[in-house]
Amino acid sequence: WFRQSSSDTSSEPFLHCYCDADWAGDTEDRKSTSGYLCYVAGSLVSWGSRKQSIVALSTMEAEYVALASAVREVLSLRSLLSELGISTQDSVVYTDNTPAKFLAENHVVTPRSKHIDLRYHFIQEAHSRSLIKFIWVPSAQQLADIMTKFLSRDAYERLRGGLVGEGA
Repeated sequence: WFRQSSSDTSSEPFLHCYCDADWAGDTEDRKSTSGYLCYVAGSLVSWGSRKQSIVALSTMEAEYVALASAVREVLSLRSLLSELGISTQDSVVYTDNTPAKFLAENHVVTPRSKHIDLRYHFIQEAHSRSLIKFIWVPSAQQLADIMTKFLSRDAYERLRGGLVGEGA
């Protein structure tokens, strides 16, 4: 899943982002951390890691809030690239949380999602307008884990190599 070289970007969307969250990672206030890594033409150009302003009631909610951060960044990068005359038809956000992906792709209200603040639902609109596509990746391939979690040395070194396109 990692690129073998910086020139091997044929299988990747031109603009893509890995997004993750740790649910209730702060043991004092139970807030989660969002993290994302955005790539343009195979190169890491933008990243972020921030404690969420809310206390998420589930992993799905924490991941959905993290998706909102990543989508906001991808939309900003799309705008910048558009001003430079570069088309970004395929913009992808990779997530390892199936329920958050489902909620982002569908205008539904479930018992587990009805309390989520409406300000995060702009990602559903971005998806319905085909500005963003969400793709599930296995947790072991989630590069954004490096931005949100304490990792074993082996996992850290593997993900660190993935940030710059080194093989796993």
